[in-house]
Amino acid sequence: MRNLSDDLSFPPRPASIGVQLSVLFGGFNNQFGWIFTTAGLLGFGIFSRVLIEEGEGLKSFLIPFIPLVFLFIGVYFLRQGINQGLLARYLLINGELTEGEVVSWEETNTRINDEPVIAYTLKYKADNVAYRITEKTHLHSRLEDDDKEPILYDPRNPQDAIAIDVLPMELEVGRNGQLNFAGGAGIVRLVLGLLIPAICITIIGAYGFLYYCFWFIWKPFESIETDPATA
Repeated sequence: MRNLSDDLSFPPRPASIGVQLSVLFGGFNNQFGWIFTTAGLLGFGIFSRVLIEEGEGLKSFLIPFIPLVFLFIGVYFLRQGINQGLLARYLLINGELTEGEVVSWEETNTRINDEPVIAYTLKYKADNVAYRITEKTHLHSRLEDDDKEPILYDPRNPQDAIAIDVLPMELEVGRNGQLNFAGGAGIVRLVLGLLIPAICITIIGAYGFLYYCFWFIWKPFESIETDPATA
């Protein structure tokens, strides 16, 4: 296999399905968003329905409001993650390659695996015009190991760019020019990245099915059985 930045083919370039899925569903925002969105949906559905059944919806509105906050936070992060994933996928396939350098960095209040997330500002040029992007990562060595960092940018809008080293996997270029995982770690990361969305979607689907069965099938049937008029 050849070095990614030295032998990246001209766009549009092929990328394996695994790489595309990993870019779309990987990353902290995606995983965090799925978990909080699922928790918020379940919590809001359960608490609001119980309060409505007990006639306490207006008096205890703060109880369903708490999971609603989780839902809004989850949707926000999920939206951010999906947008970042779509942009990264597009740039991997259609982006032009250039080089950038880190000009400043700032530690954020977020920590992942006990490592602080650092916001790096990188400067790069496209068509002799200077641009800057900010990348956040807890994998500091990825943006501190070289003087120059490979960057993919959108030729239609050069401000849309991504540093290759902050992608949620290691990549390499195959003989046919296709972007593939570099080793088995990428496949493991793909599986782990898809696991949380799959679990969350399964939980939401199962909850929706049970909710429908309980409130729209079993509950009305129970009411008919206990109705004195039908006895």
